Amino acid sequence: MLSRLWQNLIKLPLQWVLVIPFVVQTTSIVGVVGWLFIKNSEQATEDLARQLSRKITLSVEEKFQSLANTPYTFLGINQLMVENNLLDLTDFEQLEKLFWQQIQLKETVDSLYVADKTGRFLMVKAGETDSVHIRDKDQRRLIYGLDDQGQRTHLLDSVQYDPRQRPWYQTALKKGIATWSPVYLFASEPVLGITSAVPIYANRKLQGVLAIDLSLNQVSKMLRGFTLSPNGIALIVEPSGAIVASSLDEPLYVETKVGRKLLYGLESQHPIIRQTLENLQSTYGSLGQIMEDTHLTAEINGQSYFVEVKKLEDGYGLNWLMVVALPAADFMTPLYNGMRTTVLLGLLVLVVSAGISLFIAQRISRPIVRLQIAADAMAQGKLQQKITVNSVAEVNGLALAFNFMAQTLKQSFHTLEQMNQTLEVRVEERTTELQQQVEREKVLTQQLAAANQELQNLANIDGLTQVANRRKFNDTLHQLWFETQAMRQSLTLILCDIDFFKRYNDTYGHPAGDNCLQQVGQILHQTVARALSNYGNVSFLVARYGGEEFALLLSNTLPGYAHEIAKEVQANLAEVAIPHETSALPHGRVSLSMGMAHQFPSPYLSPLTLLKRADQALYQAKEQGRDRIILIAPARAKSVSEKLF
Repeated sequence: MLSRLWQNLIKLPLQWVLVIPFVVQTTSIVGVVGWLFIKNSEQATEDLARQLSRKITLSVEEKFQSLANTPYTFLGINQLMVENNLLDLTDFEQLEKLFWQQIQLKETVDSLYVADKTGRFLMVKAGETDSVHIRDKDQRRLIYGLDDQGQRTHLLDSVQYDPRQRPWYQTALKKGIATWSPVYLFASEPVLGITSAVPIYANRKLQGVLAIDLSLNQVSKMLRGFTLSPNGIALIVEPSGAIVASSLDEPLYVETKVGRKLLYGLESQHPIIRQTLENLQSTYGSLGQIMEDTHLTAEINGQSYFVEVKKLEDGYGLNWLMVVALPAADFMTPLYNGMRTTVLLGLLVLVVSAGISLFIAQRISRPIVRLQIAADAMAQGKLQQKITVNSVAEVNGLALAFNFMAQTLKQSFHTLEQMNQTLEVRVEERTTELQQQVEREKVLTQQLAAANQELQNLANIDGLTQVANRRKFNDTLHQLWFETQAMRQSLTLILCDIDFFKRYNDTYGHPAGDNCLQQVGQILHQTVARALSNYGNVSFLVARYGGEEFALLLSNTLPGYAHEIAKEVQANLAEVAIPHETSALPHGRVSLSMGMAHQFPSPYLSPLTLLKRADQALYQAKEQGRDRIILIAPARAKSVSEKLF
């Protein structure tokens, strides 16, 4: 069969014998390269989509944990104040001022309230107009407006109300510890949400329940703040399948005879939500059976989706699932565009290659044809009339024919050389352009990295003192707590308070006070950094804790050495000698009261324990005359309950 094929090829004209193999070879190379490009691009695109999906999931989890932990930070502070007799739950006038000041601190905390077993109730709520809610003797909830100073203005509304019948109060009493309520309809406004509540006991008797609301609208707003793919969705659902929050702008509740209730995912009008949850339930039996983070590829609404599922849990009873679904088409569109471009370029290369090969074949075959014609003419005796039929005349005619063919071939090779030179110039120019583009992209990448670093600094650095802010301190405290617990290392916290700083501001003015805070912050940071530069594997953080208070956080540091660092801070501050004429201390300069707590983190303790003991030590330092350092003994947890109180 091969011999027959070869015989058929021999019968073809020379130019086609030259063109066909060249075109077949070019087509094969372009096809194989294009196929490999498409396959590699598909895999790379799928890997990128999964990485983006996981990154979005982790970012949403981090933001949600911050949103969910904020209420317990405020409740924990108030609980500590009650336990240290700094706050009286029966003094509603004091509580009203404190709650109003606290809701000004954090945008996500828009309500603080308390109720006791007799039905007394106080709530301060932020909104377009701040308000205070009081339950009077007639068991009615009186709502007064508040001005920008937190003073009552006029009565806004009056409704019948008993806090002891509300889900947050009953859940807190039932569990006896800090906890989340189930989802319910708020009384202050017709929205669904959950409430973080902490029961306060004294001598095993209930004093009251402190609580902060978290509306589901806040959680949905948080989800909508993330950049997903153009058609991607993010959901937070209960194990029962009820939708808690969604990145889509659609109602997540249904109206019933008894009020609003959560919408179940299988009842959603949005096909992506409904089919995503149907796929998860068919895979695991029910959402409650999902015990760990997972990811899968599902067929939803006729399209392939990348689905990430992550459990959202905390130590206060929260048990939700976060679901992120990203359509593969959102990531495959650039690939399809690239495929079309690849096909068009392949066809263009094929046409150009065929044209070039045909042109070359013609240039090669023409002299041979002419030689054949000349040889056939000479063999047949078709000579010019002047040609003499003899042996010399025939040789001369053949030489002229070969010379003519040689000249033609020389011209063809010259043309090819010019084309090659032109192609080399174009390749060099294209290479230069690509190198310049790479350099520009490198510069843009560096600029983007610098901008991201600047944004990170703005989020974590106190604008006045240029040390870490309260947010950075809270994050670092939790991080170091669990790291040192895993490595069986210690953690030391030193709270510093500038003595009689209000008098300093009143005497020298707030600009001077700001300058004083800046100097103290720099002295703290420079002293600690210098002291720990050669200490070994130590992590530390200097942060502005709030107002005139600073915090020093040291890991893997012996108490004695931490105490020496605190003394060195006081010595360096005394050496600078910032004048303070109105200080009650005889030296007449700015000084620090310092409370130090040292702890080996335990699973039965929380970072709040270390913060509480450092605050107690600072309180003792102030009580004992200020300008001193008080070290308090480490806490020893005996049960799980001590972690929560």
